[in-house]
Amino acid sequence: ILAVSKYHPPLVVIWNLKGQRIGSFGKEHEQEIITFSCSDDTQRVMTASVDGTVKVWTLPEGKLLIDHI
Repeated sequence: ILAVSKYHPPLVVIWNLKGQRIGSFGKEHEQEIITFSCSDDTQRVMTASVDGTVKVWTLPEGKLLIDHI
């Protein structure tokens, strides 16, 4: 399960089905994350921010793969 924080620093938080937090990423965005989408294989997630950037991350590690401005 993914959740997005509207606070600073911007975060995408990963939770398991038991409600346990298992990771987070997204601090590289300078402003609020406004949308995110998972790949069909659930191995990557894309985030877009008010700052005009789009980023692609690995799941569940949260490693930044692509940083597009």
